Amino acid sequence: MNTEMKSELQNAFRVAGYDCRSYSGRGMFGKYCLGITTEDSCVTVLLNILEHKELIAKFSDNFQLKIMLEAFSQFKTDAIGKTDTIIYFPSISYFENEEDEEGESDK
Repeated sequence: MNTEMKSELQNAFRVAGYDCRSYSGRGMFGKYCLGITTEDSCVTVLLNILEHKELIAKFSDNFQLKIMLEAFSQFKTDAIGKTDTIIYFPSISYFENEEDEEGESDK
């Protein structure tokens, strides 16, 4: 998955109203990845992204859509607190900010 696609997926979460964060999940041995904390299921998150027409335009390329769906097929979750879940994507790096697309964050 290229850097631009990783950044677009993180941007898609933000546009859909989700706060992105860096997360190191079970079995990741200190490696960090993209995650979002939410009460929504992963399916609901995906549907919320697909509701935004400007995001659909960015993912209109079948290759990009395939990559996004592949990322969602490999998500993992951990419980956080009583109601929240973190949905995380071990193969996708988190970017500290949009200007930092040149270098991926280690955390």
